Amino acid sequence: MEKYSINGVSLIKNEKAIFPMMGEFHFSRCPEKEWEDEIRKMRACGMDIIATYVFWIHHEEEEGVFDFSGQRNLHRFLELCEKWQMHVWLRIGPWAHGEARNGGFPDWLLKKGYKLRSDDPDYLALVEHFWKKIYKEVEGIHCILGIQIENEYGHVGGLRGADGEQHMRTLTALAKKIGFCVPLYTATGWGGASCEAVYSASKGGINAFTQALAKELAPSNIQVNAVACGAIDTEMNAFLSEADRIALTEEIPSGRFGRPEEVAELVLDLAQKHSYLTGQIIRLDGGWI
Repeated sequence: MEKYSINGVSLIKNEKAIFPMMGEFHFSRCPEKEWEDEIRKMRACGMDIIATYVFWIHHEEEEGVFDFSGQRNLHRFLELCEKWQMHVWLRIGPWAHGEARNGGFPDWLLKKGYKLRSDDPDYLALVEHFWKKIYKEVEGIHCILGIQIENEYGHVGGLRGADGEQHMRTLTALAKKIGFCVPLYTATGWGGASCEAVYSASKGGINAFTQALAKELAPSNIQVNAVACGAIDTEMNAFLSEADRIALTEEIPSGRFGRPEEVAELVLDLAQKHSYLTGQIIRLDGGWI
């Protein structure tokens, strides 16, 4: 049996340091009939691990009514990952971000009036109910290498400091109590946010990838740039309470959220002009990040 651990520097497999490659694939956003082909492509590209969200809003659109069928069939997706010897990093939220409406929270949850993304017992009871449903889908599956708790916590909403760290511990303990027994647990984010070192490093990897690819493609007159957005006023941020929104706005030097139109205008401008501009990480964040 494979044994995984970490030593503060490397991921360890059977007492040897390894450097796996992980790619993102969101099963509930892709037709079920295409899953196996996409997994095979990732395997052929040298990927060892697939990271995937379990979006709450996709599985419990109506309170108490769960759907893990068809395009939402998590168990089937994991079976296919096992078939092609792909490990999985399961991102169970409960808040996911992932460019989903409400950050992946169901609409009905926002109407409850609970303090979301906190140790509010009413909120945690609903999280536990959802996670137990997820656990039933993963029983008998052995390809899950890691569990991601929350996402971008303390940077896009959530609590800061000791309270935020305690919430991460609460969620991790809850997942373990339910039965999620995996080698590794992570919490993620960017901008050096609290509890988010692993994902912050991954964002740095994207920046390095952008710059390296720009150098490779420049002789072919192909420009590669990345747009690093700050807080953009989209449906994804609808979960924020008025107090959270005000607090976040106060952190942004420009004093407001960005608009989707501003992102689109920048991307269009990069696509149509500036043939000498390449390998750049362009921050559109109002001075925030």
